[in-house]
Amino acid sequence: MHGVRTTHGRAEFDTEIENPAFEGGPERTVDRTVETDEVAAVTGQGNGRHRRAGEFRFAYSDLFTFRGELIAQVGSYIVPLR
Repeated sequence: MHGVRTTHGRAEFDTEIENPAFEGGPERTVDRTVETDEVAAVTGQGNGRHRRAGEFRFAYSDLFTFRGELIAQVGSYIVPLR
């Protein structure tokens, strides 16, 4: 996540997705997807539960860069919603 954390490799990325500070994974809805040959951008909103801070809502934008049919890079922007 830009401005928060940078991960390298699949194993490190998985530790962020399955972060023990959160209860389960977030629920996300996709508002829009834009694709080109090597890049896909996805925007939407979501909600989740942090073990200490409680429930939270957010807007997100994920940018996927592909090398062939594999994801080579993911950039995530997350904005808290009130």
